[in-house]
Amino acid sequence: MLKWAGEQGLTDLPTTRFFGFNNPEPAYGRPEHGYEVWINVPEGTEAPAPVQIKRSAGGLYAVTSTYVYEIEERWQALWHYINESKEYAWERGGRWLEETTSPGKSATPHDHLQLDLFLPIRRL
Repeated sequence: MLKWAGEQGLTDLPTTRFFGFNNPEPAYGRPEHGYEVWINVPEGTEAPAPVQIKRSAGGLYAVTSTYVYEIEERWQALWHYINESKEYAWERGGRWLEETTSPGKSATPHDHLQLDLFLPIRRL
C-alpha cells in the first residue's frame, strides 16, 4: 500500500493518514486472521486492482495514543474506560481503527511505531 501511495504522491501530502484494522477479526477456532490498511485519498483518486477506493461511514470515537509494544494494554484500558463511562458506550459493529502516526520512518524501530487507537462509541 505504501508503494502505491508513494507512486500517487500521497505519502508527500501532510494530510495523508494511515489506518489499519483486523480483517477478519481473530476468533477462537478460526485460523484466518488478516489486517486491512486504509489511506485517505483526495476526492477523484482512482486505483488499479487490488487497491480499492472505499468510503468510511465515520462516527464518534474514543481515542488514545500508544506504541506498538504496549498496544494490547492500551486497547484494554480504552475499552474499560468507555465500558465504565456513564456518558458513552462502545458502538457494537463499529470498526476499531489503528492510525499509524509515524509511517514509513525507517529510523523508528518497529516496537516504537506510534499509533492512535480509535474505539467506536455512542452517547448514552
